[in-house]
Amino acid sequence: MHIRRSIKLAVLILLSVVIIGMMIVYFFKPTYSVSLNGEIIGYTENKADLQNKINQYMEGNSEEGIAFRQINSVPEYTLCLLKKDITPNDDEIYARVTENGTQYYKYYAITDDKKEKVYVSTFKEAEDVIAKLKKKNSANKKDLGIVEKYDTKTKDFTSVE
Repeated sequence: MHIRRSIKLAVLILLSVVIIGMMIVYFFKPTYSVSLNGEIIGYTENKADLQNKINQYMEGNSEEGIAFRQINSVPEYTLCLLKKDITPNDDEIYARVTENGTQYYKYYAITDDKKEKVYVSTFKEAEDVIAKLKKKNSANKKDLGIVEKYDTKTKDFTSVE
């Protein structure tokens, strides 16, 4: 008799947990709240996609000469349950995180006796300039060098000619 009551009680508890779980799934959805410097700036359903987008921004764009970007603070994600009618705002979060980013440009300085003379955007261009100067049998061909530089501002580049 006690075993029967225990089984009925266990089934009743299991059934009520399943019903409550189904109600939670029906009314709420798992979402991540995103906070920056302790302030909640929005909600996202897919934190991996948002973080990948931020990481790609930080990697820079070699076509534009940007070596990388630095952001002041990284967002923090917290799993929470929100009502289904709340829409995520990934674009606003991305804009807020990246608005104060610092861009670092990569370029090459051609040096003469360790003094920077001209700047070019790629290493290949720097090699071409030095090769042309050596081909012309320049007087300072032994003092020429290439230095890789990073700065938050771009320099005025000269052409290979």
